[in-house]
Amino acid sequence: MSGYRGRDYVFSLHGSRWWDYRHRRRAKHRHPSNSSGDPGPLTVESIAAPENLIRVYRQRRTSGGKAPGIDGITFADLGPAEVAAAARAYSRAIREGCYRPQPARLKRVPKKSGGFRPLRMPTTWDRTIAAAAVSYT
Repeated sequence: MSGYRGRDYVFSLHGSRWWDYRHRRRAKHRHPSNSSGDPGPLTVESIAAPENLIRVYRQRRTSGGKAPGIDGITFADLGPAEVAAAARAYSRAIREGCYRPQPARLKRVPKKSGGFRPLRMPTTWDRTIAAAAVSYT
């Protein structure tokens, strides 16, 4: 949404409506629980655990996102062994602090008004890691 961002409101440039952020529904946060039902501390290790990355990868694979990123890999291209190996490698890179997302693939989509809209498509693992981080925040 483009527009002026005030303290609690956004004025939409597409119409004369004020959107109140205080009354927006917030998404319920889901934290994986341990055996006692307590979600436990949120740490980089728990977010970047290979099991968590594999779980989020499977969710993202079923929910869509068929366009490949700059590496040309889609969710359907990887088998279970490749997913597990990549999850371990990305988990290690995140924990060591050397993970950097790859550049997003840029596609220019034509608009009805005659111009082009830039559409950026991240790689499948960048999408997965971002979804894993968002599911914990």
